[in-house]
Amino acid sequence: MNELPIIVVGAGAAGLNCARDLLKNGRRVIILEAQDRAGGRIKTIQGVRYNFDAGAEFIHGDLPATTKLIREFGIKIYELAGTMERAEDGEMEKTNEFVDHWDLLMRKMKKLEKDISLKEFLDTNFPEEKYHELRSTAIGYAEGFDLADISNVSTLSLFKEWSNEDADAQYRIEGGYHTLIQALLDDCIKLGAEIHYNTIVKQIHWERNHVKVIESSGKVFEGSRIVITISLGVLNAHQTQKAAISFYPQIETSAMTKSKGYGAVTKIIIEFGENFWSGLSDNLGFFFSNEAVPTWWTQAPKKDSFLTGWLGCGRSMQFHSKSEDEILSLAIQSLSKIFKKDIRDIKSYVVSAYVFDWMKDPFSLGGYSYYVVGGRNENMKGRYEFDDTIFFAGEGYYDADDYGTVEAALQSAIEISNSILKISS
Repeated sequence: MNELPIIVVGAGAAGLNCARDLLKNGRRVIILEAQDRAGGRIKTIQGVRYNFDAGAEFIHGDLPATTKLIREFGIKIYELAGTMERAEDGEMEKTNEFVDHWDLLMRKMKKLEKDISLKEFLDTNFPEEKYHELRSTAIGYAEGFDLADISNVSTLSLFKEWSNEDADAQYRIEGGYHTLIQALLDDCIKLGAEIHYNTIVKQIHWERNHVKVIESSGKVFEGSRIVITISLGVLNAHQTQKAAISFYPQIETSAMTKSKGYGAVTKIIIEFGENFWSGLSDNLGFFFSNEAVPTWWTQAPKKDSFLTGWLGCGRSMQFHSKSEDEILSLAIQSLSKIFKKDIRDIKSYVVSAYVFDWMKDPFSLGGYSYYVVGGRNENMKGRYEFDDTIFFAGEGYYDADDYGTVEAALQSAIEISNSILKISS
């Protein structure tokens, strides 16, 4: 009698990479994807003239799992370029160095013997008014780029990240991140994967070496093991949420998730008829301001005529109740003030515009994970595996330096596939 297949829930980077490894080693695999597309929080859309990455966009360095796949599939990437600038009173100023006292902040972080939240760290070490800009900058980085709540984010994890942030080059994938997803998907299909789209898993009934999966319309799938790649946001969601999963018998997920938080993010992409900013700043890359939408970037070194706006954590939540039209209006106002151009002029350049609030995506319920206080000190071994039958993979279930990234999702998938192959060899 043939062994039951291994079921993979989710056709994002982790799900596809795990499935591919299992298939290459002769295992039968069924992939259940809740949406009508593969990719998860990797979502590349077609604008009028360009492809846009609504979710993951950057490759943060020469990362082993990502680099291996890119080379194997012959995917083209290009290195980011351009200046980092800050807009003050309508003027752009290069900001290649950190604010005053940043070195002091890093030295104090390095001396920490016990992990504390960033809020406690700043309140304790930098309460004076002279450190106001320093505090604002540190909070802005933590909330804006790590999507972290400063009341619980690990200062030690931020120190490790911020110490290495200039060490590696940053890249984008030509044509968008979905190029990688499509390559993984095509390989899974070629290797014999059975893929079901629009299949929302609601219940998992299990015992050792056997799972019965029930999706929202009542269809049942059976397998020997299951790999679950839902986001931390969905894992922690109330059972009334569209993508929430119930386990019978229940599994204890608190030990699995207590080391991580999960942040909100909104991405705004505006396509223009021309690069109206090109004459205002030479080779502009990223630019920052105090406007409603404070963070923006171009596609430098490419001259593509669109800008990406970014709202992380608290800023994203402030916009959560607003309509897309309201958010776009605030985005245009922000660009008007940043570049000292009339709103009507900015609007006249607009060709297309998009808002992606990942908290509103029922299959993501947020952006990506970060370490909470003490999270890096936990004993990680085996926390994402249950009785050799239920396994979790994804960026939120990976405990190393590249947490919160596609690389983390790919590495997590490799770890889980290796575990399953050892068990079932």
